[in-house]
Amino acid sequence: MTFAWPILERIPLIGDLAVSPHGILTALGVVVGAWMLQSRAERWGIGIDVDDVGEAVWSLLTPVLVAAIIGARGFYVLNHLENFSGDPLSALAAWDGGLTLLGGVTAGVAMAVVVVRRRGYDARRLLDMAAPGLAAGIAIGRLGDLMIGDHIGAPAPDSPFAWRCTGNWWDRADNAFEFLAPLPYPASGAPTQGCFTTPVVQTALLDALAATATLLVVVAVARWITRRPGTGMEAATFVLVYGLGRFGFDVLREDERFAGLTASQWTALVAVLAVTTWLVLRRPWQRPVRAEAQDEEQPTSTAL
Repeated sequence: MTFAWPILERIPLIGDLAVSPHGILTALGVVVGAWMLQSRAERWGIGIDVDDVGEAVWSLLTPVLVAAIIGARGFYVLNHLENFSGDPLSALAAWDGGLTLLGGVTAGVAMAVVVVRRRGYDARRLLDMAAPGLAAGIAIGRLGDLMIGDHIGAPAPDSPFAWRCTGNWWDRADNAFEFLAPLPYPASGAPTQGCFTTPVVQTALLDALAATATLLVVVAVARWITRRPGTGMEAATFVLVYGLGRFGFDVLREDERFAGLTASQWTALVAVLAVTTWLVLRRPWQRPVRAEAQDEEQPTSTAL
């Protein structure tokens, strides 16, 4: 079985202004994830009394999103330094494409921990509450990768996740579309994006499935094990399930490698080892959840 569809890299608007379907779906993923976090925060609180929980959450998300964008671009640049040696300032042009998901997640979580501790919020509770929305946001954002033909793997016509590009809707200079035929797969090099006649492994599809599976597992842990956020188990579950999935299928992805692993694999490996160590040493399932006045009014039979 081979999946097949055309790609659409840009949608022309006015003049030279165009938007990327990938950017649109990434933004939608952020909005959905933020909404899920806000909904859970209004149910469970954030560890201290505030006048407006929703406002507190969005004021937290602003520096987190800025850090995530910087981290996503920074990790990409570090992983592709050879592309910027001739023009170092081009490393700042994130709008031209080139972001790393795990780099953004890592930087965003690091910033969240700093801001949360500074403001006195419950860090474990907020990380738990953010886990389902983060998984959902990744799944939605990966649909954008499927639309632009990004995150492809090596040629593999017999793979159950093989994808064949049937054409490229190209944004012409006169605000019109031109349908371009697929190109032969290059004899050398390792493209990570494009439209080729040869079926290739679609790792973005694998990532979307991994994020969806992670969401389901996190929801199951929240509903039937922890019952309420605050132990850190939901956040740990996200890291373990998604991190192990990403480490596994990234083997199929065509990308730069360091000591045999992609930058995303190294990031996932470090995260999984760190969380596993934390689980063994701290045993969060044995620690009581920090309570606050708001919680007394909330039911404990559901978690989402």
